[in-house]
Amino acid sequence: MPHFIRLRGPWNYRPVGRWLPAASGDWQLVADNLPDAGILSVPGDWSAALAEFQGTVLFTRSFRCPESVASAARVWLGVEDVSWQARVELNDQVLGQIVSSQAVEGSNDQRCPARFDITELLKPRNLLAITLTSPAPTQTQGHSGHLGLVRLEIE
Repeated sequence: MPHFIRLRGPWNYRPVGRWLPAASGDWQLVADNLPDAGILSVPGDWSAALAEFQGTVLFTRSFRCPESVASAARVWLGVEDVSWQARVELNDQVLGQIVSSQAVEGSNDQRCPARFDITELLKPRNLLAITLTSPAPTQTQGHSGHLGLVRLEIE
């Protein structure tokens, strides 16, 4: 039976790109005139701090390697839900991509599409980064970016 550690609570966030119309009529992500960085509670939605924002937001959270890892066979990172598209990294290593809560790249477990084996990547102090990107404004009615529960699963 796996042991779960939920990475709830305060996460740092920083907008890194905003959708703006290009001269060609298409939309482009630009890094100009972005809202300030801050702290949001996860699971949560960026609309609480970034009303009407559409673009890319980087969420980060550090955590210590759990003591129970020494006796564990495997440690997994699970991301339960994201709106739009997310890139997941641990300690500057890309784990994979998630699109509307379904992993499209990097997930190595058939039981949960947004679950990544992180056993070999863990360090005493770890930095988890999830970059969430909303579609261009013409592709969606909503303006929020949701990041669901993120957890460690120790088997």
